[in-house]
Amino acid sequence: MEIVFILVPVSLLIVVVALWAFVWSVRNDQYDDLDKEAYRILFDEDGEIHDSLSSQSDESKSAQRIRKQN
Repeated sequence: MEIVFILVPVSLLIVVVALWAFVWSVRNDQYDDLDKEAYRILFDEDGEIHDSLSSQSDESKSAQRIRKQN
């Protein structure tokens, strides 16, 4: 029964730390743009991160890829 006096404060401490981490991540815009990181792996590393929601059509993207290869 004495273990409860240790486990309850430890579990409350873990909950407080997890809540603090979540609030910190929201305030620092960690969830601002989730799609950019998912699409970043599809592009070559040229020092510039491309916006995945650009207004270019698929045909123009294909033409750009062909020009880069030549």
